[in-house]
Amino acid sequence: SNAIEIAGNVAGEIGPGTVTVAGNGYDAIKWNYGTLGMDLTWHNLGAPYLIMGDGNYIADGATLTLDPGVCIKFSGNSNTLLDVEGSLIARGAPGEDIVFTSWNDPSVGGATGTGTPHAGDWLYIEIHTNNSSNVRTVVMDHCQVKYGGGGGAPYNMQAHLWGNNTVSITNSVISSSLTEG
Repeated sequence: SNAIEIAGNVAGEIGPGTVTVAGNGYDAIKWNYGTLGMDLTWHNLGAPYLIMGDGNYIADGATLTLDPGVCIKFSGNSNTLLDVEGSLIARGAPGEDIVFTSWNDPSVGGATGTGTPHAGDWLYIEIHTNNSSNVRTVVMDHCQVKYGGGGGAPYNMQAHLWGNNTVSITNSVISSSLTEG
C-alpha cells in the first residue's frame, strides 16, 4: 500500500525532481528492516519516508544524508528506531526543517497512521560505535524530533548517544517525547 518500498541493502537513489508519489494507499517511501551499507541521499520527494520495525541500520562506514524538507516517520510501534552505526547528515534550512516524527503525525508529510500522534509512538535515534574505533558523525541542523521515547525504561528518550561520536545538533527542536528529550 506504499508507493515505494526499500528492503535490505539498496543501491542508487530515488529522485530528486523526477519522481511523484501521489494517489497511493499511503503516499510514502517505506524502509522495511534493512541495513544501509553505502552512502545514500534521501531527497525531498514531497512524501515521507516511513521507517518500520527495529532492524533499520546505517552501517559502520556508511552515511545517510537527508535533504532539507525531508520527513521521516516511524511506524506506530514503540520499538521502531533508527540505529546509526555509520553517519547521519541531516542539514535542513530555515523553513525547510527535516522532521523525524510518528507515523500518526498528520502535521507533516501528509495523512498517515491514525492521525493522532502520542509521545512514545516510536523508540529513538541511536548513535553508537558497535565495537568499532571509527568515529561516527551526526549533524542535525534545522531538525525536529517528535513523539519518540517509547519502549519503556531505559529507552524512553528520543536520542540515545554513546561511544566514539562527533555530534552536532543546532537550530533544532526535540519535543513531545514520552519522558526525556
